[in-house]
Formats: sequence, structure tokens, C-alpha cells
Amino acid sequence: MFNATDIANYFINLGIVNDIPLTNMKLQKVLYIANGIHLAVKGEQLLKDVPEAWKYGPVFPSVYDRFKSWGNQPINRPQPSGNIVLESGTQEILSIVWEITKELDGIKLANWTHKPESPWDVSIKKGNNTPIDSEETKTYFRDTFNIIPDNH
Repeated sequence: MFNATDIANYFINLGIVNDIPLTNMKLQKVLYIANGIHLAVKGEQLLKDVPEAWKYGPVFPSVYDRFKSWGNQPINRPQPSGNIVLESGTQEILSIVWEITKELDGIKLANWTHKPESPWDVSIKKGNNTPIDSEETKTYFRDTFNIIPDNH
């Protein structure tokens, strides 16, 4: 598992290199999707941090706090964090997530993460800032994307 800021920096750097900068809102959605797909494929969380159901969607609080000073503006500079080494399976997942999300803005991604009966929807009904259950997330992503886990 990785520190959420490290993976956030990975996507921020991709955005900078590809001239597709991310806002904090989009970053939160991309991290949530990356974590969900990783859970579905590998059966384990990508991130040490657990996403929470906030009023406007799934949020990794530590990442939100690190990048909130950007407001709704594009983030053009990563935050200091550790160096990460990605194994090929994780690298492939992150590359796929980037490809499917890079052209979508935060609103379009939010429309998907906020679908009825999604893990965020189930969690937010329990109250704001409720942790989003990883088992529900894994099942939801496997069913939604027809993902067959690595171990099968």
C-alpha cells in the first residue's frame, strides 16, 4: 500500500507532463477510482488512507488537506512526499486509470462516483465523513467494470 499523497503526486505529474492539470476535486475522484480498481483486481487497497464519504463525494482527507490551498484551480506542483516504486501490475492499473479519466473533469467523474447504490452513496447515507467500506468498493468495482481478480 502507498501513501495517498505519493499516488496523488504521480497523477499530478502525469497531468503536468500531458498538459492536463488536475484540480483537487478531480484528483480525489481519480484516486478513488484508482483505489477501487486496484481493490477489484488485486484484492487489496492501493492506498493506506481510507476514503471518506463527504457531501460532495469520496475524499481522502490527507490529500484534500495537502492540496486545499489550490481551491478549484489546477494543481501545477506536487507536494513533497516519498519516492515510490511501482510494481508492473500497479503501474498498469494507474496507467489505465489515467487513460480513462484524463479527459474528464471533476464534475463528470463526480457524476459517476455519486451514482445511487455506489459505495459513496451507501456511506453518505450513514453520515458525512463516514469511511467508505473497502469490501463494498471492491465488489462494486468488480461488478461495474466486469473485473476478474488477479488470483482467479
